[in-house]
Amino acid sequence: MRLILSLGVILVLGGCDLFGWRVHKAISVKYEESGFSALQTLSNGGSSIQGLYFGELEIVAYHYRPGETIQTGGFASGHGNTDWSHYVVVQSGHPAARDVVLFSNDAIDIDALNADYRQGVSKEYVDNVREFSIDVFEVNLYRNGVIIDNVFYGNNAENNGLETHPLHRYAELNGIPDHYANTRIAGFSRPEQTHNVLFVRSDWFSDPVQVEMSTMGGDSGYEVASSSSPLSEFQEDLLISLAEGGTQRRFYSNFIIVPYGSVRSIDLSRDETITATVRFDFSDAIDYEPGRTDLAAIRDNDWATNPDNQLWFKTDANGVPLGLDVQFE
Repeated sequence: MRLILSLGVILVLGGCDLFGWRVHKAISVKYEESGFSALQTLSNGGSSIQGLYFGELEIVAYHYRPGETIQTGGFASGHGNTDWSHYVVVQSGHPAARDVVLFSNDAIDIDALNADYRQGVSKEYVDNVREFSIDVFEVNLYRNGVIIDNVFYGNNAENNGLETHPLHRYAELNGIPDHYANTRIAGFSRPEQTHNVLFVRSDWFSDPVQVEMSTMGGDSGYEVASSSSPLSEFQEDLLISLAEGGTQRRFYSNFIIVPYGSVRSIDLSRDETITATVRFDFSDAIDYEPGRTDLAAIRDNDWATNPDNQLWFKTDANGVPLGLDVQFE
């Protein structure tokens, strides 16, 4: 049994209750890449990705419960009063969640990274509601970078925001050449530090869609600025509500919405665990078309002289990058 002190609240891991919170592993997560078995040279002359770098991880499951009095949420993540309950699978803001790489044809055991930072579920919620439906499962892509031909390109290169090399956790890569580039995803009009990938129950969104949010939206603070396909009033209100009720640690600027199938639910009173495998495909993931990614130009222009270096990720016909998909077991 292990005790954790977090923001003045002591939690006991292992399915025990203390001070109104219950902690157990309701959702187990793995990141997996299976696109390439080895580094390949593409037909357009570019190289494939050896590894995808995450400046910081955060994974949140959302249960939509509008008008309900009893909710549960990430007490350390800044969730405010909301129509949503949250289960924070991976919490940003701690060292274990930073500077993580998913390598080609490999996997990351998120539980191994996050064991000491798993957040609790309200005991009041467990006793009175019990069921938690995974209406939305969010994978936050924050300050990403890539390793290509043993060179790093991305937001956190050249000491931009870091005191250490971005790959300092990996002895074989710590110190390789690193070059600053804004990461872009095809379909969005602007570069952003973060992209919110939302795997959403398919009866709410039957097709993938890209949505750009604006923080100039009247009383709510958010509005839908644009979308790759028309949204219903329910869909638009849902996204605004989620942005308003989400963690205040980060931005909700670009939503990538991917339907995941029938909704999955967890009985939190039974210490059940659902396993979520988030799949990536690095094959042909970088857009090397003219006017998009030019690795030589990025190498020739450092952050101080050209902060507009661009690293573009391709998307499929539905606007989804990196072959992103999720499977619940």
